Amino acid sequence: MVHNERCKKCKETIKLLLEKIFGKVEVNYKFDAGANIEYYKNHLLYSNLNEIYENLQNRRGFNKFVKAHTLPNCDFFIPNPGFILEFDESQHFTPLRKIALQSYPQGLRLGFDKEKWIKLCEKINAKDNDPSYRDEQRAWYDTLRDVLPDLKGLKPTIRLFARDFYWCSLDKNNPSDIDKFESFLKVESNNLKFEMRQDNNPFLTRLVIAGKWEGNPQQAKKLIEQLYENWPKSNKVKFIVTCGGFIQFNWPESISRDDVRNNKFPNDQVVNLLVKKAEKCARFVLSDGLADKLKEITDYITLGIDSFKEKISTTQNCINQLHIELVLLVDLKNNKFYWTGKSYPTDN
Repeated sequence: MVHNERCKKCKETIKLLLEKIFGKVEVNYKFDAGANIEYYKNHLLYSNLNEIYENLQNRRGFNKFVKAHTLPNCDFFIPNPGFILEFDESQHFTPLRKIALQSYPQGLRLGFDKEKWIKLCEKINAKDNDPSYRDEQRAWYDTLRDVLPDLKGLKPTIRLFARDFYWCSLDKNNPSDIDKFESFLKVESNNLKFEMRQDNNPFLTRLVIAGKWEGNPQQAKKLIEQLYENWPKSNKVKFIVTCGGFIQFNWPESISRDDVRNNKFPNDQVVNLLVKKAEKCARFVLSDGLADKLKEITDYITLGIDSFKEKISTTQNCINQLHIELVLLVDLKNNKFYWTGKSYPTDN
């Protein structure tokens, strides 16, 4: 018998394996999230989502492909540690899905290899014209499931390709099969390892990150919340200092090199636009009462906020990418913001 990627036992086996590793698993889970672009207007990634939405509209001229009010169900939801798992069959790998994936913002956390998915779109080149806008619709809903973790505070969405393996051949009671299945999963650690070193009567606290850090605002918010929870409440410091690039945002495509004019004496309007974008990130991080909580442990906090850059320039290697590095000083007592910035001059 020839194995089919729509094999029902494959999905059943994946559920059993997930239960064996993580415990509770929700199948066809429904999130409280909209399907329309308007639902995401206050989201940090709204401009990116809007760009993806318009790119899908413009490809074949189907402007109204969103027919649901809420996001359709996800294949699997694992409450602890909190991530979505999608099982992608061939019909997901379309030219429209490629367009969406190529428009994802840099730094978006994903639990799958985006470049692999793009290549699969090129190779499989699936088309589903029932209804005629089905490929746009599927690509849009998949995009929302990939962005949903940033909205809901979840781990990155994991995707498995149906043809990557005969999933039904795995045995949940076989340790080697469990290891094999786990190798397909890219699940982030549930909690960051937190270590505090304290001097007597400290004046300031420096938040040091030892390891890979992508500067996602949701991550930054969680880390500061964790700092507050671990803080010895009997001690209060004057300053809490975060590192450069603690938060990162995408450089707006509307701002060109000509708009900047001169990197030593840049266009003030451009700088103000970038500061506004950075401030939106900062206000998100300090939202939900976190700023008030921080008042209990410090008077001021600095937030390093940079535009995203794949690689940072050094003296030996200049990365020719538009970039700004900002530092925000927040006066928590008076709710005032003070901005500065920094640069690292290179030979170029």
